[in-house]
Amino acid sequence: MLKGIKSQHYNTTSFYAMPGYADELSDEQLKELTNYLRVTWSNQPGDVDLNTVNDLKEVIFERD
Repeated sequence: MLKGIKSQHYNTTSFYAMPGYADELSDEQLKELTNYLRVTWSNQPGDVDLNTVNDLKEVIFERD
């Protein structure tokens, strides 16, 4: 969600690119979206908090 995903192509299946939303969504919005996706699509608990969002952003963007 933060940096996006490049388009991908496999044999007969293609997936469009997804833009990154790091500059578009607040940390609160990222938390809410992450929890929604976890609960809706993966049967995981919606227990991501703002500290987790901030920690992940630090790790993801320090690699740039």
